[in-house]
Amino acid sequence: MQIISACLGTFNLYPSFSNKRNLPFFFGPFIFICFFSFSNFTQGASKPVLDNPRLSHLNTSDGVSQNTIHDLHIDSYGFLWIANEEGLNRYDGHRVIQIPGIHGEFLSNPVYDIYEDSRSNLWISSGTSGVLRLNPQTKESENIVSARHLDDPEWIQYAEYITEAERGNIVIALNHQVDLYRYETGRVATLFLLNEVDIARSVVIRTAYKSDDMLLVGTS
Repeated sequence: MQIISACLGTFNLYPSFSNKRNLPFFFGPFIFICFFSFSNFTQGASKPVLDNPRLSHLNTSDGVSQNTIHDLHIDSYGFLWIANEEGLNRYDGHRVIQIPGIHGEFLSNPVYDIYEDSRSNLWISSGTSGVLRLNPQTKESENIVSARHLDDPEWIQYAEYITEAERGNIVIALNHQVDLYRYETGRVATLFLLNEVDIARSVVIRTAYKSDDMLLVGTS
């Protein structure tokens, strides 16, 4: 397998929705929900995209576990999933509920990334439990990857980026390694590990992309 490792940088107007429908949600100390139209948008125009937005917001008073938001995802059933510093929430347009996980792994723990695969399963990156697969209908979760930091085994690596590769396999870019989950076997294989020099320099993996026998790895 050919592996390319590089330091990559991009800018995205909607950083949390780079692969998630580019929906008009913005987040900061709380979540703003904006309703607007792109019908009058002209490329290169100096006029702001949001002229007269209608805004509402969600925060802890509405049931969000914590106001520091790491990721947002609208699933194939239309629910908004909120990854935040102290857990995982789901919003149905009327109320926010907390998702504890089957063993309480999301309660009072940071959740960094949410990815939905072609089977409508959600892949959740937890700061303390690694990567879990969540059935969005039953809310049952299963721990898939729980890898220790290569420089500090007391800590669990979390996923910086999760995506789907060929044949529905799941590529998981952890802090120090890239793993591949194969649905057909239910097993995880490690495709790439940072070397000792990079780890000593505090290099971390930010993203990864797999196509057949080629693996691209983006680092800090």
